[in-house]
Amino acid sequence: MKLEKKYDFIVVGAGPCGLLSASILTKKGSCLVIDEGNLIDSSQKNHYSFKQIQEGYRDGGFNMVLGLPKIFLSEGCCIGGGSIVNSALHHRAPDSVWNLWRTEYNLVGFEKKDIDNAYQKIETDFATDRGNSIESNFYKTASKKFSVKRIPRWGEGNSLGDFRRKTAYDAYENTISENGGHIQGGVKYHSAYKKNETWIVKLLIQSQKKIISIQCKFLILAMGAGYTPIALHKLGLRHKNLGRFQIHPTARISILQNQNLDSINVVEPFQITQFFPHLMIGSSAKRYEISKAFYPLKNDSNINFNNVQNLYSMAPSTNKGFILFNKFFRGIKIYNLDNSARERIKFGLRKIIEIASSQSSVLVFHQNGILLRKNFSNEEKINKFIKDCINSTLSSVHIFSSAPSGENKSLCPVDSFGLIEKYKNLLVIDSSLIPSCPTVNPQATALVFSYLNTVRLCDKF
Repeated sequence: MKLEKKYDFIVVGAGPCGLLSASILTKKGSCLVIDEGNLIDSSQKNHYSFKQIQEGYRDGGFNMVLGLPKIFLSEGCCIGGGSIVNSALHHRAPDSVWNLWRTEYNLVGFEKKDIDNAYQKIETDFATDRGNSIESNFYKTASKKFSVKRIPRWGEGNSLGDFRRKTAYDAYENTISENGGHIQGGVKYHSAYKKNETWIVKLLIQSQKKIISIQCKFLILAMGAGYTPIALHKLGLRHKNLGRFQIHPTARISILQNQNLDSINVVEPFQITQFFPHLMIGSSAKRYEISKAFYPLKNDSNINFNNVQNLYSMAPSTNKGFILFNKFFRGIKIYNLDNSARERIKFGLRKIIEIASSQSSVLVFHQNGILLRKNFSNEEKINKFIKDCINSTLSSVHIFSSAPSGENKSLCPVDSFGLIEKYKNLLVIDSSLIPSCPTVNPQATALVFSYLNTVRLCDKF
């Protein structure tokens, strides 16, 4: 590994936001992108395998948020970030949410024309496509009663219904390298400080267990909403909302069908949107080994896990957790599920059970319980099953809003353009900037902030 001693730009974090930003910055000067993770296999055959989870997720997939109940938080930790390990579903945040951010947080520079153009660029960069896959029997049954929509994804489908995801590495690596930029995995951000007008950035080379110092004119933070606030706090930033993150609390449930599933997708690109924006019901990964791991009776050999469909009930919430900054507990996250989100998740799980019943499914299960078909109408057993489901499977793949941006300084530690007044030549460009719950998958919206704020920085460069 050979790194230069000085760059115009150092981007910390090689997820979608960091790589998009770097693809623009390399046209203006020398640029290094670092990530503590490495480049891993992102092929369809490896998608959501245990190997990919162990290599591509932070803490090998065992990243826990403390609280009542505990929450498993899935965060990518590899080159390409979430775009390597997630389902690639693409959502635009609703206009009503953007209007809220403009009024409550005084977010400026994000008018409708600006954000529409940014979303369009992202959709082009990632070849966003709805594909041609046929909905499974679960969604066919659900569509008889509820609104079911096919969600666009990053990548392209073919006439057979198969789908190839396009990751951020696929989208931006060529541009970065052709312009002389460099992406380096296995390098962890340690700290940084200013010396005159130059940033001195300390990096840990993990393979060598060695800390080196590199200089740059601009430091770009794209570490994700769980870690950018920690870096900002270590730099000396203090604000009541720094580290006050939000998530989309989610509970997971599995259905054992009495026939093979008819979908070839690892994750089906459909969601029940009848109850949007308060609740979304959709598919988790369809993998034999994952379904087997979810089943609570490990010695039961009568289950064909190829016939299992994994689903989720997700309730967007305005409740906030917090990241601890004390050096002895730095990085620990605490979040308590609010009653409103809990009730909506319960409602969603009930709807999944209702649909399973209409399908003549054999049973439904989660990691801590089984509900047999004969009990699909037993209220006492359903209530216990759902309560146990929430308490044992609560998770989230979305974390955001831990450094909300806008001109309302009482609410926002970072301004609308990803800048902080006291730290010259520092730019924040990831999901921590999203002012509050976007009610949908935040990935594309985080990229809107990354794109627009990077372009504005380059206009001044």
